[in-house]
Amino acid sequence: MATDADNLREQLALTGLSYADWEGEALDLERAADAAEGGRYVDRRHLQRAGELVSQIDSELGMLEEIAQDARGEMVAQILGVRDRLEALSRRIREAARRMHGLI
Repeated sequence: MATDADNLREQLALTGLSYADWEGEALDLERAADAAEGGRYVDRRHLQRAGELVSQIDSELGMLEEIAQDARGEMVAQILGVRDRLEALSRRIREAARRMHGLI
């Protein structure tokens, strides 16, 4: 019998949640921002990708809100944990983009 946790994992898989990939890209963008602040060239593709990532994460956050409406118990706590991680990741990406944008 499927548990709430199993259902959450299935729903997140269906929405395309790709936190590990986004985490790697966030690190790449932070490194690019560090390099830009160190005097290296700001590649506008990094800024474009940051915008795309934030849009994707915002979409996932919207899906989580829909899932949360029907959630109960432990599943709600799991959703809130995922939401918090995604919001923090979005802030990191936005900050890296802001740093790079200020150097163009």
